[in-house]
Amino acid sequence: MNDSDTRHRSDSDIRRNASNGLLVHVVSKDARTLQDELEQAVRTVREGAQPGNRSGIVITRHSEALLAVTHSPDVPYGTTIEQDRWHRHS
Repeated sequence: MNDSDTRHRSDSDIRRNASNGLLVHVVSKDARTLQDELEQAVRTVREGAQPGNRSGIVITRHSEALLAVTHSPDVPYGTTIEQDRWHRHS
């Protein structure tokens, strides 16, 4: 097997959100693949937008390994923002 065959896959979950288009959850504990999975999730949300959807994209971190990607009417069209809903406890 080569590296691409053994590459860790995240447990991404894609759901249709009636008001904003798609909601993609990215779950990965592998930092090397998390960025790739996140980029794919943003592409999926962007490509799955409802016709006429003029919302931007928001990426929300819920934990070290869980992020959500969706459209938000609060984000200007063509913009992607990140927000953190996870706080590490020291």
